[in-house]
Amino acid sequence: MSCFSIRFSNLLLFLLVYADSANSQAHYYITPSLSVHCPGDPCLTLPQLAANSTSYLGNETNISLFFLPGNHSLDGELSLSHADNFSMIRVIGGNGTVFVECGSQSGRFNISETTFAVVKDLHFVGCGGNRVSQVEQFIVEDTIFEGVEGRGTALVLNQVTDASIARSSFLSNVHASTFEHHTISPYAGTQMVLKYLYLDRNLSLAVGGALYTAFSNVSIVSSKFTDNRAEIGGALFAHNSSLHVVGSTYSHNKATFAPGAMITSESSISIKNNSFCGNIATGRVIGGA
Repeated sequence: MSCFSIRFSNLLLFLLVYADSANSQAHYYITPSLSVHCPGDPCLTLPQLAANSTSYLGNETNISLFFLPGNHSLDGELSLSHADNFSMIRVIGGNGTVFVECGSQSGRFNISETTFAVVKDLHFVGCGGNRVSQVEQFIVEDTIFEGVEGRGTALVLNQVTDASIARSSFLSNVHASTFEHHTISPYAGTQMVLKYLYLDRNLSLAVGGALYTAFSNVSIVSSKFTDNRAEIGGALFAHNSSLHVVGSTYSHNKATFAPGAMITSESSISIKNNSFCGNIATGRVIGGA
């Protein structure tokens, strides 16, 4: 028996579901329309799917959620893990613009204890507390995380063996509630590569406006950090980590008490071919860069 844990409330979503038992795959096409034509059965709302999971899911090891173009409303937690017998998880947007808007404090995704997971071609708005834990390989591509306001970190990575975030943007995420909330936060042994990212106007009232890493290995390649703000380390803060930064731009980031661009604590750092422009430490305790 498999358990498929999807917890939502008050959603305007429907699913068209089919399973490929020969390849142990389950595919879900999610449309934002309340009036949807289903060419085949079953056609279920998400709460119905959760209630009938054992009827429609067998021993699938791979699951794909395809969000069709349009505006989706997420008011609960999408939770997928190895406990549900999934070793490969894909959460992907269809051809066209796909918005996933979180209208409550609980709107987020949680992926854990699996071999492989990918999030691609989606635009998350106001979705805080998204979490990936104990995953061997995790990939984010062509995705936007925007407008998190005091609802937790936009993306937390805990014990991820091989993480990659590419061609994605983190925009106007405000983390004002606690020290633990940041825009991107890899920790506890996560190995992560950030490539071709745009991180703009993110705010933390603690450390690392755009990125906070602890006890992890992080590489940043050809990315842009602009107008991010924090008390310490306007763009990023690295603690007890290994940080490699290549070919990236840091411009007009601001911090109150320490470098506007970046700061490290008990970390090793390698910087090559980067540009620093207009970063400011407004308290003038330590320099702008």
